Amino acid sequence: MMWAGISYEGKSELVFMLGGGRRRGLTAQNPDLNPIEHLWGELKRRVRARDRATSSNDELKSALEEEWNTIPQDFMKKLIKSMKNRIKPL
Repeated sequence: MMWAGISYEGKSELVFMLGGGRRRGLTAQNPDLNPIEHLWGELKRRVRARDRATSSNDELKSALEEEWNTIPQDFMKKLIKSMKNRIKPL
């Protein structure tokens, strides 16, 4: 399990937790309303698109950190700005 934080101004480093960790109610009930869920999807796509598949947990961790560090801040800003459109009443 991993954890990270994002804001309009920046992002934290990835934090890896042994034993799977546990969510503590910090995420939105609907993943579509939580911008970091969309960021996790982008990170997953980037790792899967790499030329070389990971063959160990250490390689996966390195790949995740490398790709996390290449996601531009503009991507986070776009996700955060899109929140108001996702929470508008129908």
